[in-house]
Amino acid sequence: MTDWELHTTRQATAIKDLTESLTATRKTRDSYRDTIKHQAAQLKTQENRIDSQRLFIDRETDRANAAEVESSRLARELDTTSTRLTKSEHQRDDEGEKRGAAELQAARMAERVQQLAVKLDAVATKLMWRTREALLLVIV
Repeated sequence: MTDWELHTTRQATAIKDLTESLTATRKTRDSYRDTIKHQAAQLKTQENRIDSQRLFIDRETDRANAAEVESSRLARELDTTSTRLTKSEHQRDDEGEKRGAAELQAARMAERVQQLAVKLDAVATKLMWRTREALLLVIV
């Protein structure tokens, strides 16, 4: 074999090796590209899930805040009614001749106080459970 043939054979072998190396590199690059695309899609899905959970938590926080406002309103109404009831009871004690009317008013107010206490308890319980649910979602 002449030097020229030996030289061209070596170059052909080198070109073949480089072609195989290039093909392998392209396959590796394509594999990495696919992996990156898959991971990007997973990341987007996770971001969407986080956004959805954030919206849910915001809604639950708004509900909890509304329940807290309602609870405060009912508590104030309960205090007002309780104060009026106490006042009525004192008036009843002080005014013997108006005893029957005051007892009726006191009974109605006591009933209203009881109703408000039940509502307040229900709102407080609802608020407590929603807060727990929201906290569990945040933890999860």
